[in-house]
Amino acid sequence: MSETAAPPTPRTQPGASHSWRWPLAALAAAVVASHLPLAALHLRSLWQRQQYQFFPFVLAAFAGLLVVRYREATPRTKPHSNWPPRLLLAASALLLAAAVVLLSAWVAFIALLVAAAGLLALLGRDRRIENLWGVWALLWLLVPLPLGQDERFTRYLQRLSSQMSSWVLDWLGVLHLLNGNVVTLPDRELFVDEACSGIISVMSVIAVSAIYAVWRRRSLLHLALLAAAGVGWALVLNVVRICTIAVALDRFDVDLTAGAPHELLSLALFAVTFGALISTDVLLAGLLAPAEPEQLGLPVRYGRNWLVRLWNQLVDRPFTRARTTATDASQAAAPQIATAAPAWRGVLVASALFLALGVAQFLWAPSVDTAQARAAIDRALALAAEDLPAQLGPWQQINFEAVERDAFSDFGKYSRAYIYRHASRPQLVATVSLDFPYIGGWHDLCVCYRNGGWNPEERLVTEAGKGEHDWPYVDARLASDERGDAVVLFAGFDVSGAAAEPPSDAVLFRPWFRLRRRLLHELAPQLFQVQVFAAGPVVDDPDVRNDLTALFQAARPQLRQHVAPADPSAPEQDAHRVR
Repeated sequence: MSETAAPPTPRTQPGASHSWRWPLAALAAAVVASHLPLAALHLRSLWQRQQYQFFPFVLAAFAGLLVVRYREATPRTKPHSNWPPRLLLAASALLLAAAVVLLSAWVAFIALLVAAAGLLALLGRDRRIENLWGVWALLWLLVPLPLGQDERFTRYLQRLSSQMSSWVLDWLGVLHLLNGNVVTLPDRELFVDEACSGIISVMSVIAVSAIYAVWRRRSLLHLALLAAAGVGWALVLNVVRICTIAVALDRFDVDLTAGAPHELLSLALFAVTFGALISTDVLLAGLLAPAEPEQLGLPVRYGRNWLVRLWNQLVDRPFTRARTTATDASQAAAPQIATAAPAWRGVLVASALFLALGVAQFLWAPSVDTAQARAAIDRALALAAEDLPAQLGPWQQINFEAVERDAFSDFGKYSRAYIYRHASRPQLVATVSLDFPYIGGWHDLCVCYRNGGWNPEERLVTEAGKGEHDWPYVDARLASDERGDAVVLFAGFDVSGAAAEPPSDAVLFRPWFRLRRRLLHELAPQLFQVQVFAAGPVVDDPDVRNDLTALFQAARPQLRQHVAPADPSAPEQDAHRVR
């Protein structure tokens, strides 16, 4: 009897499958180190935005799930190509170079995510890591939408929460008045600005939904629907929180707006939200179940229908999974082919390139005098009533307030407010306020006042002139159905006293403004903002508007002189402007 010789089976070289780990670890260390300066700034900016303070949990979930999935991985008999990881790392280097030129921490963090994709592709060359890219996708939760689209969405949800809460309070018979995002009770004002932030913020619920879906190995469609349901649950639970606080104040005189009671209420509602997410996940698991012919008692040809195949590809890929299971069984019996270790020469070249980009971030970044910034903030905190004249034209100072808010307030953590009354119009009161510090550039107060119930009717930017009042500033007219008309004028300056120019309305050109600002070394690490605000029916009078403008132009250089004393040898008009 003749026998056919079986083809030779590849033999595994002991320890060869692990020989690539040290080069990969060295490359990963160089890549992370090169992105770290700007990426750290990005994470710092996330921490300063309360709705993104969940990011440490996302990083922990990414690391934990990656370790677990790697330990569960099965060996491949044929390693994947090296070209996808190389292309991803090259794209990351280009993005990092662009981030250095533009001085954009946001672009640098995206470059880090692309580099992470390349490193994970190398990690999965010789091992089949289940749902590897789902774990990687969690990192995108740390990337806010560009051009402020995430903040716009959050403000929309805040307004929606306010309106829904008002409807529920009307149904409960609680007397209140809704002004924008402010619910006014007979004895208290409740700001709904934080209704979509904090422990049950929309972003934190989306993060929990994504982590839970990846942990349960859900499909992409399942994950997207669960995250969308999370937005709805967060909105409902925020309405419950607002109404609970309002009813507790109105009916029982119990304050749940701060301290331990507020935190306990938030934790309880977050637990309810998580339970609702689990319930929604179970519902989606049933609705998105794959169409298995065997389970449905249908002929096998039913599974070959294109519509069935498309549905299964979207929800679970059951046939691919079945074939993969059979293939994995045969692969488990076959010897593993040793994966060639990456050449150290290539690793060293790539590491040197990334490290050079990391060093360039320190050489290219403008110098930031942190001591100067601290000194300017200390001088601003020391401002008192006598630091502005008791009388400025027709305005008489009647009060002074030192205000400290939450670090994430739209109006800045600190304010030094001077209250002035008009001599010939006693009913007209204007507030001159220095608000600080703002990190990251110009802060538009029109958005802040809109969140407080004011509708910006007109916004004019006055360009810089050549005289003593050569600061550009914003002159805006506000309106409210309940509070009438108001006027706000505001401008900013940095720790060195350089005036800040309002950004152009053409937001699509923001990258160009970043590049031009960087090339002129005009980046401001801290910003102080001077504003004059007045409300009442007389603010539309041209004479009153002129008096308010004169008050603003008289107060802002004096406040700047107290915070950032000018160099007597340098003329004021020579100061560079911060864009």
